[in-house]
Amino acid sequence: MFAYIRNKKVEHISVNSDEVFNGCEGVIEIPEDVEVNLGYLWDGEEFSAPPAPVPVYPSAISPVTFKLLFTAPERIALKALKGTDAVIADLFDLLDDPRLTHVNLQLTTNQQAVQYCFSKLVNEGVVAEADAPARIAAVLSGELN
Repeated sequence: MFAYIRNKKVEHISVNSDEVFNGCEGVIEIPEDVEVNLGYLWDGEEFSAPPAPVPVYPSAISPVTFKLLFTAPERIALKALKGTDAVIADLFDLLDDPRLTHVNLQLTTNQQAVQYCFSKLVNEGVVAEADAPARIAAVLSGELN
């Protein structure tokens, strides 16, 4: 297999090394024991996976939208924890304040609050530990499904 390189990135993979590929800067034979996919980087000596994309979180969603990003069982469990957990109580006090017009998911403190909530939801058995990273990402996306 051969990797066709453009801008230090694998743009095409083929079993042939003699294909015409516009803008190609080089054709590199891929060693059999090396995994290479489209988008992999070539530094002149070896291939590497591209860095994971950095998620972009919304800067302004309404407090109601923020709450709706949690499932009904998650919201119910968090409301119950509000009475015994000072961090969750503080979060809900902020969310319920009528002066709050939006939640900025780009703020580290809000991202940490979401992660904290899910750690508690896992402890309570509401969310499976294996599902928590996907649920955190879903909430931080700011998109209602």
